[in-house]
Amino acid sequence: MFFRDVVCPRLANTVWVVYEQAILACLDTLPEFDGHVQRYLAALASKFGDDSARVSRLRGMYLEAQGKYTTAASLYDSILLKDPTNVVGIERNR
Repeated sequence: MFFRDVVCPRLANTVWVVYEQAILACLDTLPEFDGHVQRYLAALASKFGDDSARVSRLRGMYLEAQGKYTTAASLYDSILLKDPTNVVGIERNR
């Protein structure tokens, strides 16, 4: 359980959306905010699981921002193997 879930349960679900938006903002400024991206990804993975499409998509975008396009494409392929209808996986893999 996360501290924020106890302190402010009404915001418990909102924080995950904020983490996603913070990751996207930090990706534009790599490597300066690399630590923040890793921390937020770890929190999301803890909440939703390492295998979730949500976390995998963000990891793929992180890899792209680092210039690791082949690794990111492999990750998107694995998302599509699990769920061929995953729109984000299809769009990011183009």
